[in-house]
Amino acid sequence: MGRFIFPIGIVVNPKTKGNTGSLIRNEFEKTLSIELLIKLKFLDSFMNPVTQKMDTRINDIDQFYSILDEYCQRISQSVTTLDGIRQLWSCLKNMEHIKSITKHKALQCFIINHSGLCYNPQDINLETVTVDVNMLIGMFNLELNDYFASFATDHYIHILEWIKNDMPQHISEICVKMKKERESQVTLSMKDLGIKHVVDADFHFTRWLASNNNCKFDIIKQRYDYDGSFASMSLTSDQDFGLGMKVYKYITHINESMETVIKAISADKHILNTHKNAQFHSYQVADPSSSISKYASVGLSSKMSFGPLLSPRHYEFVLTSNASFNAHGKMTEYIGLFKTTDYDPEEKQSFISLKPVKCKVIGCRVLNPIDNNSCRYTEIIVGNVGGILNLSLITNTAAKMVGDRNLKSLLKSIKDIKGQPIPSITNNKIMQVLDCNCKSHSGIDIIPYLRTYAD
Repeated sequence: MGRFIFPIGIVVNPKTKGNTGSLIRNEFEKTLSIELLIKLKFLDSFMNPVTQKMDTRINDIDQFYSILDEYCQRISQSVTTLDGIRQLWSCLKNMEHIKSITKHKALQCFIINHSGLCYNPQDINLETVTVDVNMLIGMFNLELNDYFASFATDHYIHILEWIKNDMPQHISEICVKMKKERESQVTLSMKDLGIKHVVDADFHFTRWLASNNNCKFDIIKQRYDYDGSFASMSLTSDQDFGLGMKVYKYITHINESMETVIKAISADKHILNTHKNAQFHSYQVADPSSSISKYASVGLSSKMSFGPLLSPRHYEFVLTSNASFNAHGKMTEYIGLFKTTDYDPEEKQSFISLKPVKCKVIGCRVLNPIDNNSCRYTEIIVGNVGGILNLSLITNTAAKMVGDRNLKSLLKSIKDIKGQPIPSITNNKIMQVLDCNCKSHSGIDIIPYLRTYAD
């Protein structure tokens, strides 16, 4: 359907010498709801489109409040007083008015907190503000990127024209430099898919694929809800990293908090429902001082059948999961990583009764918040399952189905675990791994954290 290669940053403050940038911006705005326009205007006001963080030109608290005031004026509904004077920012100092403008809970809290409704703005420093702004930038950037991917497919020629003819040269040079630096740090070899440990390079590789600024993807399927909001997108890439691999990517938005989703996928029951005939084994504790055993992990043996005409596939995985937190202790990312490892027949002689085809796979599940009560779910699978199953026709057909199938399983797990206790680290290896990594690398006790934020 088209190339998914353009980040939303190119329509944030499109200062160009031609008209193409303004055309792209105007056309994109026409496709957005009022709610999404409010988020786009936030990026206009606060985000540096290259770094995708708060603009460093906001260097003191007074300047921040000036920009916040201007932003609130841009998004506020006009209210006319008896003397005909428009009340904008002053109206936003009413909590109910803020809630009538945007449904985004985190943005509501941000405006309320920094308007002085909860505490004295003089007590706020620029460091605190930066953390809050970057959290919102991350949320809005991810959500709008998913809408922009579809838009870019329909306006591919115009965007290419803008990049070629009108993009400011310094921005182009910075983007190219950053892309080359990222790609130079990303490597994959068959040896990587044989070792029984998860290392930093595995996280770099899967995060790179899960991000919006990576190798080129083809959108092969996209779906929207009845109200026009983004539902899901399936993508594939022909970049095989010299290993004959197929790359599959699935993106969807889930109307549950990120912590609630983590609660569901950290239960061993969810993994065992997805991988039939599977067994956990070989738990390894995290050792932050070691490059080899830096992350806690657990082994998983699984065998899949594809009918009487094809050989079964044997998967010997090592699994891990970890989370990132901002300076306020709020989770900004969860990643569950899996990759194949060499099979040791001496460890599990009784488990494999046949001699199935060994497969080489690496992938991840990434969760990012897009609001307090919703999150973005990205699934990446890179692999070579061997034989005719690795043909593009078959893998593309499977890619259109596997994402929706996995999402259905995930939503069922979320429904089943709501109202239930957090999966214990005693009886759930996946939660035990996450707990160990969060304590070892972030100093966060994940169980009390999930009790606070998960439904």
